[in-house]
Amino acid sequence: MGEASDPKWKGNEEIELANTNAEIAWTVLEDFCNIHKWMCLDTCFQVEGILGKPGLIRYCSSTVFDNVEKTGVTKWTTEKLLAIDNVQRCLTYEVVENNMGFKSYVATLKVLPIEGDGCKIEWEFVCDPVEGWSLPGLEVYVGSALRYMKKKIELAFNTHTLNEFELAYGDSGQEAEELFCPFTSLHPLVMACSKKGFETLDNVYFQLENLNRAENPYKSVVALNCIILGCANIWDLDRAYQTFESIGSNFRLSPDIHSYNGLMYAFGKLKKSSSKFSLQHPILDRRYIAGGFFKQSFTFGDRLLSWDKSLSHLGGWFTFEAVLS
Repeated sequence: MGEASDPKWKGNEEIELANTNAEIAWTVLEDFCNIHKWMCLDTCFQVEGILGKPGLIRYCSSTVFDNVEKTGVTKWTTEKLLAIDNVQRCLTYEVVENNMGFKSYVATLKVLPIEGDGCKIEWEFVCDPVEGWSLPGLEVYVGSALRYMKKKIELAFNTHTLNEFELAYGDSGQEAEELFCPFTSLHPLVMACSKKGFETLDNVYFQLENLNRAENPYKSVVALNCIILGCANIWDLDRAYQTFESIGSNFRLSPDIHSYNGLMYAFGKLKKSSSKFSLQHPILDRRYIAGGFFKQSFTFGDRLLSWDKSLSHLGGWFTFEAVLS
């Protein structure tokens, strides 16, 4: 008789996010083809299938460096979404192909509310034994991935308030630009703001207006940028433009690069062309043309690239010089 086949490996890891509610955390996991924003991956993108539907396949990769040979090796997997439940906040996927030694691997991720306003993320997996790995080693790997995800989510939402987050990281230079980007780190906040369309977007905006008029006012271009991109997500160009204008007129703040990127994305998504929305804006003329970002003036519509492709390739990071090139 031959030797009995090795039993399946099974593991279960979890992490608590005490001050992040379950709905916010779920927006991270359900965005199946953008998990690289929250995990230690170089890239993740859609290969085939329909977003949010079983059968969707993603490609994930990361580069592992050999400290001795000083060379990098790309580790990759293609993963298929088997099931997703937005009510129960859980999804299941399997590894289809890979160069990491997995013969079979199926994982289920769940977001569960906990006492208070927090949640926990559970990651269960079952797989065949993997050559070069041990079950405890694989559990450590999954646990490490969850801890990294927790850190990224908390950086995006802060475990206290966005205000404290801005105070803590607002002067961090290039790091701050990335941390406060509504296309990447703050994208789940954008999704939460626009989940119920204009209703939630208006509620958030009016709350910011009230805070702006308070005895100790709170002003945040970061929060307003999330509203601009949220308006773009629901195809509401007018609200996006009005919010952009209010940064200077109502809140007495200056738009930053993310403000302009968000508005450009809104115009590009609708392929809008109108002289009403000229970039000959007094703030832009002073700060951006003088700073060398623009070599000429133009309307949003007459020089648009294919923004969906541009943003998916660049992750939302581009300067306005790139628009003119």
